[in-house]
Amino acid sequence: MAAPASAAPPAPTVSPNKLVEGSTDPVTISGTCPVTSAPDTSKNTALLNISGAGYGDPVPLDAAGNYTFTEDLGALPADTYQVTVTCSDYEATSESAAAEFTVDPLIEASIDLVDNNGGKLLTGDPVSIVATQKFLASPENPYQFYVAWPPEELTFDESVPPKVQLRDVNGQFVDLDYSADFDPADNSFLVTVNSAIPVGATLTVEVPATVAAPAGATITVSSNLGGSEISKSYVVGESGAPTLVVTPTEGAAGINVKIDATGLQPNTTYDVEFHSKPTHVGQVTSDANGEVHTSITIPADAATGQHVIALFLNGEVVVSAPFEVTVTGVPTTTAPTAPTTAPTSTSSDVTVTWSTSWTSSSWTTTSSNLPLANTGANNVGPLAGAGTGLLVLGGALLLLSRRREADRKH
Repeated sequence: MAAPASAAPPAPTVSPNKLVEGSTDPVTISGTCPVTSAPDTSKNTALLNISGAGYGDPVPLDAAGNYTFTEDLGALPADTYQVTVTCSDYEATSESAAAEFTVDPLIEASIDLVDNNGGKLLTGDPVSIVATQKFLASPENPYQFYVAWPPEELTFDESVPPKVQLRDVNGQFVDLDYSADFDPADNSFLVTVNSAIPVGATLTVEVPATVAAPAGATITVSSNLGGSEISKSYVVGESGAPTLVVTPTEGAAGINVKIDATGLQPNTTYDVEFHSKPTHVGQVTSDANGEVHTSITIPADAATGQHVIALFLNGEVVVSAPFEVTVTGVPTTTAPTAPTTAPTSTSSDVTVTWSTSWTSSSWTTTSSNLPLANTGANNVGPLAGAGTGLLVLGGALLLLSRRREADRKH
């Protein structure tokens, strides 16, 4: 039997060293094994190992001991793997040092139960089941998945369909053709997206509901986002979401307001947006306790009506609160030109700017999924979970995904 070599061969070169799950792009693994002169060079081979297990057949070494493998590693499940090569020649065998290869999931998915009142998750609270999917590669079309919840713990109005929205890699809303079919047998929605989903896009689904479970009960929401069953549980009476308080809660466009947020990730930077017309108004960073206490400026061109101030992390809404614009446009004063003769009186020109645009959408099988309406009256849905007033206006908090199992397709 051949004796082990005294020194490990160098780690192989893996190119590329990362793929998205399901990719068919070839991966090349190359390197060099030590060889000695021997009467039978056919025994000079290299065997590829993926996390300790042999992968495929050995390949012959050339005269210098070089080897090359070309493999379809995108077929591996999402994970990080150790890639080594077992070198063999007529006299010895040895295993190389390891290189890493990563298979990323096709979809980064999460499901949450968001308390639209903020603070404690209590019996009777309006909530949103929020399913979020970020696509690292475009899925097959049409794309299907479901969102389910326990009927005893959460009550649901079948006449109110879920909100489905798609944002591209830059956070812009994308037109979306979809359907959402309620299955009373499973107490779930089957969502079918007919539109092509671009790489880097984020798909969000929101199902409005009401907590029916008593204090101490556990509520579990679930989905098959990304082709895998995922779920998350909440206990009634415990904190269901971060909180955001805006002071004052109403006023003229252009004023400064104070925002106080709790329950955030510590030492994390969040984007602050003002909706209806999505407007980025700045960034805030939470302290070590996950709190933010600062001020922002309401956009000067905001229309009168209900709006939402929201904190976003990685393009997804984390928490929001309502704000009502009572006067549109903050008057600006223009100083008069100095007169050539002394005037009997002085005056200022006052300019007031109004925003008159209006965007709305209705629940149909094919939806434009435009950003929130400028007045917040019809399309506040994605972020309106912050208060009862916004819920009356027709919104619920923003739900900012592989095919459903066959038994859920029909």
